Amino acid sequence: MEVVYLSLLFNVVVVFFYVRLRLAPTRELVVFTDPLSGKRREVDLSQKSCVNPLCPDHRKKGKSNLRIRRVYGKLHDRLLLSCATCGEEFSETRGTAYYNVKKPLQTFFSVLFHLNHHDGIRDTALKVGVHRDTVMGYGRRAAEHCRKVEKRLLRNLKCIEIQLDELWSFVKKKKKNVEDIEEYLAGLGDRWTWVAFDPVSKFVIGHVSGKRVEEKCMQLLELVSKRVAKGKMLLTSDELPCYASSILRVFGKLRSFPPTGKRGRPRKPCLMPDEDILYGTVHKERKKGRVVKVEERPVYGTLEEIQEFIKKSPVSNRINTSFVERKNLDIRHRNRRMARKTQSFSKDPQMHDDLMHLTIAYGNFCRVHSSIKQSPAMALGITDHIWSIEELMSAAT
Repeated sequence: MEVVYLSLLFNVVVVFFYVRLRLAPTRELVVFTDPLSGKRREVDLSQKSCVNPLCPDHRKKGKSNLRIRRVYGKLHDRLLLSCATCGEEFSETRGTAYYNVKKPLQTFFSVLFHLNHHDGIRDTALKVGVHRDTVMGYGRRAAEHCRKVEKRLLRNLKCIEIQLDELWSFVKKKKKNVEDIEEYLAGLGDRWTWVAFDPVSKFVIGHVSGKRVEEKCMQLLELVSKRVAKGKMLLTSDELPCYASSILRVFGKLRSFPPTGKRGRPRKPCLMPDEDILYGTVHKERKKGRVVKVEERPVYGTLEEIQEFIKKSPVSNRINTSFVERKNLDIRHRNRRMARKTQSFSKDPQMHDDLMHLTIAYGNFCRVHSSIKQSPAMALGITDHIWSIEELMSAAT
């Protein structure tokens, strides 16, 4: 009889604690203060989600299913969470760019903030109070996370106008000072960033870093083809010849010709421009380094078709690359290694590409564009609010 009462009591206790766990009030906002710097860090549980892929609430925010089990870490600045739906326990840092970071989390976010506001590696290390190797390690972490986030989120983007351009920089030495082929193959010398930009939403659809060769142009346009929804589209660029051939190879259609019945070999199939793809270039005449004349030249589609399409554009009134060139200026302003005359130029091609990726992702998701009064990601409907650095670094991959 006593065994039955003990068993019944045990079941009642289990049910009590289970109901208490399910109905316990959840603190949506938790504030941490770094004792070293005095800076505050706010953790919004409504922006967190369960990391268990088998959970019904996996990657679903605002479900009020997360509970705080305890605060842990050397400085007690991170949370151990549990999911009331599936019972999974996990750290708030799991699956983020700052997972298993040894230093205070506020230090990690401060490093990324300085890197995105025209500070170099050594400047950031001095201001935050860490070693420059730590700054570079955090930059690599953040860039790799941004690549994964973009791969998941950038699909079926509704872009009707895309401007293409290349942004020059160099790694360790300029092209004229590259002495042998080994340095060239190692990525030293001129480093070009190929950019595809949506002038309507101000969103950088994709970018590719490398030499100024047709292979990189192809990679950029293949990236655009994967991320942009099918439909009528206007592409504009400067007169670099590889754009026209690459657009034809990526967006063109193979057209075959029926036999004519005449003597001789039949005409071979060839690539023809897609009817939905319009492409025009900008020809600039310069005198003494100044642009004195700008001429519009249609490549795929007639000038009348392109002008008719531009009438529907909310930003353009002619074939131009003005918006992507303005974005290039913004990148040079935000990324210290892209400045024209500086000692913060890149010494390693991989580090150059990583920080370029971080700069572009930060501009897409975390900054308000002055002309549209929201972030480019909001303008395209990818996000519903302006992300903080922490939200970008903790976005699901």
